[in-house]
Amino acid sequence: MWKDVTQNLYNTLQAQVPKNRMDPRQEWLTFFDKNDLFESVDESLISIEFE
Repeated sequence: MWKDVTQNLYNTLQAQVPKNRMDPRQEWLTFFDKNDLFESVDESLISIEFE
């Protein structure tokens, strides 16, 4: 289940995250931080966990 959730999240967001060959991880972190996704994803995962 967790693998499916993370895969779906990745597939949904990958087109929106800028590509950077030097450090692609940093682009993802910057994107999440800029769009306040850390808290949203955390809350979503908590709600899934309790279902």
